[in-house]
Amino acid sequence: MELTTLYKLFASSSEAQWIVRWDNAQELYNFVRENPVKKVLDLGTGIGCSPAIIALAFQDKGETNYEIHTVEQTQKCYDLAQKLIPEELKKNMRFYPRRL
Repeated sequence: MELTTLYKLFASSSEAQWIVRWDNAQELYNFVRENPVKKVLDLGTGIGCSPAIIALAFQDKGETNYEIHTVEQTQKCYDLAQKLIPEELKKNMRFYPRRL
């Protein structure tokens, strides 16, 4: 999957206001690809765009030993993230819904 394809998946959602802007998505992707990152804590999963981009960057650089921990306080966003993030990108992700 290409970054543009992944981004369009989230941008076409009725809840697209919860995603990172395209230029920031590219910066995030490039940062993960170009740095020796192994663990990520994502605060505010939204509908899953950012953690999906991070997972794609790990995948594209051939990294298999990584962790993404993502926390979301809104149940609606948490549920959408579970639905929208492609299954092949979820394998090293841990989702944490915020419990009040």
